[in-house]
Amino acid sequence: MTVRRRLAALLALTVALSGCSPAGAESPSAGSTATAPTADDCGDAAATVQKHLNSSDVTTVTVNGQCTNVTIDTGLTDADTARGRKLCESAAEVAYVGDVNSVTVRSKSKAELSIGIPGAACLSAAGDGAGAPAGDAPQAGDEPASTPSPSHQPTPAATKKRTLPPGSVVTVQPIVPTIEYFRVKRKPECRSVKDGVVHEGAPAILEWQVTGTGKVQLSVDGPGLYAEYGPSGSDSLPFPCDVAPGATQSHSFTLTAIGLGRNRSRTLVVKAQAG
Repeated sequence: MTVRRRLAALLALTVALSGCSPAGAESPSAGSTATAPTADDCGDAAATVQKHLNSSDVTTVTVNGQCTNVTIDTGLTDADTARGRKLCESAAEVAYVGDVNSVTVRSKSKAELSIGIPGAACLSAAGDGAGAPAGDAPQAGDEPASTPSPSHQPTPAATKKRTLPPGSVVTVQPIVPTIEYFRVKRKPECRSVKDGVVHEGAPAILEWQVTGTGKVQLSVDGPGLYAEYGPSGSDSLPFPCDVAPGATQSHSFTLTAIGLGRNRSRTLVVKAQAG
């Protein structure tokens, strides 16, 4: 796929996520007034991103699109796409929390330098830093694709200005994350007493690796949120043993990768023998 098509598709997805009603949403009744969340309603996402970037290039960081987009305004020129993409990649490390699902970096003139969504590398306005700039003709070896009619062929400029009438329904292809692994890094141990010596128990240590999302959730022994984590990591989890000596204690741990429109889960049942 050419860089131009990739950038246009990513921009179209960002607009659909931040500015369109979800499928099945009801339009406001006549006479009612819909109030969009203000920046103060979006938590500390803007402050978190600005602190994480800690760059003199950044002038302001705001949260827009009903708390779904972080916009980073800079003092960079329109040609500084590489530096803009670097800021986007850095912001993506902390931005995707709550409802935030896109990052936009703009130049001093408000031109877009780079954009990103969870589970994908940021793209620069110059074509992901390689190849021909957006607008050039495809080169030999580009992936073949059917060309839509001119009236339906999106461009970055047209996508940015696109508006839809109230009540419009936009279908977005879900991004389903992949759980590369979710496993026991160290087995737990129950507290035991042997020959008068007390052996304290040990927690279960689990580790995971997920792609296609920036957030996972963990539940223990059934539904209910225990904690949220990043896409890669490990944690030491309590493993209480409430069975008689010699019996087997088990606990279940469910990891849920939070996708864009669809989640994916995996459950581990971990066992240890009581002393």
